[in-house]
Amino acid sequence: ARSMAYRAGRSAKLRQRFYQPWVDLASELGFEELAKALETCEALEWRESATPLPQPLGKPPVILGHANAVMGVSASKYHGRINQWFSEAITPILDCMRARLVRSE
Repeated sequence: ARSMAYRAGRSAKLRQRFYQPWVDLASELGFEELAKALETCEALEWRESATPLPQPLGKPPVILGHANAVMGVSASKYHGRINQWFSEAITPILDCMRARLVRSE
């Protein structure tokens, strides 16, 4: 789901195609808490906030070199925000699920 969240930030259509199936699968399998947490992904907004502001003299900031000039997005900022969300919203739920399923000896 995390890797599909990166794609989800590109457009609503890509979110629906690549990310929403993970939300739907969690729900279909009865993992409602996980499904609700996955729905909190705001990749489109996070990607937009990772777009640098216009620079003086029309020069793009050196974030990813040529790739940044083409994409206009700070990949490290965007990926960092998704990773932060995943760590804070998703990982604790997965950890609790694992703890319930793993028998302690």
